[in-house]
Amino acid sequence: MCGNYAQMMEDSRKLFLKYDQGSMVRKYHLENDENYLFIRFMNREYEIARKSGVITRKGSSERAGHPETMSIYDMLCYSEKLPELPPLAGQWESLAVLGGIIGAGHTQRLMTRRELEPFSGKTAELCRACEEMGGKKQKGADVSYILPVFDFFPFWFEFWDGDEEFPPSIQFLWDKNSLQFMHYETLWYIVSFVEDELRRRIS
Repeated sequence: MCGNYAQMMEDSRKLFLKYDQGSMVRKYHLENDENYLFIRFMNREYEIARKSGVITRKGSSERAGHPETMSIYDMLCYSEKLPELPPLAGQWESLAVLGGIIGAGHTQRLMTRRELEPFSGKTAELCRACEEMGGKKQKGADVSYILPVFDFFPFWFEFWDGDEEFPPSIQFLWDKNSLQFMHYETLWYIVSFVEDELRRRIS
């Protein structure tokens, strides 16, 4: 892991320890014991050590990677002043629209043909991978699923396979109120994690 990512994780770990874990448990309905908080991220169980703040996948001593770690910390700490979870709007927006001025600066990142090549011709495999990740099938694209980042916070994944005229394409849609749950940049960490996870599952 590069130095910048490692430092970001360490800074976030230290910051996490300053927050009221009891409030987190109540607000996010987290299972917990005297040593750990438990949370599900992308349909996998993670443990957060109460004393150290270190995040691991449940049943493993290996620390979670950068996207998982930053997403979990940000979700639990971002809206700490709100006693309850913000409501979901039920309206879906792209990252470019959701980010406003920031999104316009970033623009919706388009995956290159080379990055999309592993997905081409594998709609059945992608459907299976989305279902393994807790996704619920939707109408629309060749592959269209609403997946849970956390049990209470979903996103919409869409994939169109390519043909002679058009290359394959991917779209991530987010609830209009997503930025009440976490920072805009964190949504990109989740996108990166999902792309890598899908590649791994269909390879």
